[in-house]
Amino acid sequence: MNNSARVLKELAKDKAVLLVEDDELILENLARMASHFFAKTYKSTNAQDAFEIYKEISPSMAIIVVTDINLGGKSGIDLTYSLKSVNADQKVIAISGTEDRNVFIESIRCGIDRFVLKPINQKELIDALTALLQQINYDLELKKNRNLLEDSQKYTAKLLAEQDQFLKNAIHEIHTPLAVIITNIDLLRLKEINNIHLDSIEAGARIIQNSYEDMTYLMKKDRATEMKTY
Repeated sequence: MNNSARVLKELAKDKAVLLVEDDELILENLARMASHFFAKTYKSTNAQDAFEIYKEISPSMAIIVVTDINLGGKSGIDLTYSLKSVNADQKVIAISGTEDRNVFIESIRCGIDRFVLKPINQKELIDALTALLQQINYDLELKKNRNLLEDSQKYTAKLLAEQDQFLKNAIHEIHTPLAVIITNIDLLRLKEINNIHLDSIEAGARIIQNSYEDMTYLMKKDRATEMKTY
């Protein structure tokens, strides 16, 4: 038990719990126990008030809802439906004194994550809270990694777009002066002018021309690939 409590305390230290129970004595006992673990403990005796409290809690704080099934007016199942309509990932533990099969089926249908029977066994409740908090931490880490991956993909796309624009600019800037150089070399050759200086100029121009043709090919290849994806 002590080890379970230590694990729960570590997991719950920055999280909140909302307790919903129409028996005030049970509610106070649950709140007293929860306050040893959770950063924030909220409590309510009915589903309507509990839902209003839930909506006021900062969305930045992860929360677990522990609710009785039978609350007199709206049930814990009704409350769970309302909670899941706001946040489909909301974790809910149901507590009840009934072993009615239909209640269990409806609890599963509405999305209740764990079920603890009355009279409440503290270890069972701690184990249920621990399991759901571990799931919350896993989901938060998964979301964080997903966001990092999306940011990385956006940054990669930005670099590729900048590279594409650089190639377009380079091709545009090289084309005209390269054409002028090669045309004048050809004119000089027609006049039968041959010397080592002209040979060097022509060799350099041909190297630039090869690079230009390679960049042009890359641009055309990328465009052809993009067209095939549509």
